[in-house]
Amino acid sequence: MERLLSDAGVMPMPLFKQVKQGIWQKILHGTYAPHQKLPSERQIIKHYSVSRMA
Repeated sequence: MERLLSDAGVMPMPLFKQVKQGIWQKILHGTYAPHQKLPSERQIIKHYSVSRMA
């Protein structure tokens, strides 16, 4: 059975939020320039090792 709580008793952040936060951080830190296209869905899936549903 999957554990829903971490060792600290706090629910882990859902994968989709982790992906969103990762992309947002790259935007804020200048990894993606203004008006630059973001990576494709396929590239994001591969980079973050998540399924399309995440």
